[in-house]
Amino acid sequence: MNVTICTIGELLVEFLAKEESQGFSRPGEFWGPYPSGAPAIFADQVAKLGLGFGAFQLRRQRCFWGNEYCAAGKRWRQR
Repeated sequence: MNVTICTIGELLVEFLAKEESQGFSRPGEFWGPYPSGAPAIFADQVAKLGLGFGAFQLRRQRCFWGNEYCAAGKRWRQR
């Protein structure tokens, strides 16, 4: 079967601390990353089935300077 599956959404990852009650105030060791968030978990399961998987990467940048707005390197004034 020649199938390619694509998904759109947030891709999150999780990390697990190796020590119990380990905080983030000091350096420590972690396991991971593990896929998290519905689209990432879906992509992981598709890969485990041996089916093709394609991913779209949409890059979005936002920054504000006074009344001007910058997105993906383009600037314009808010009205």
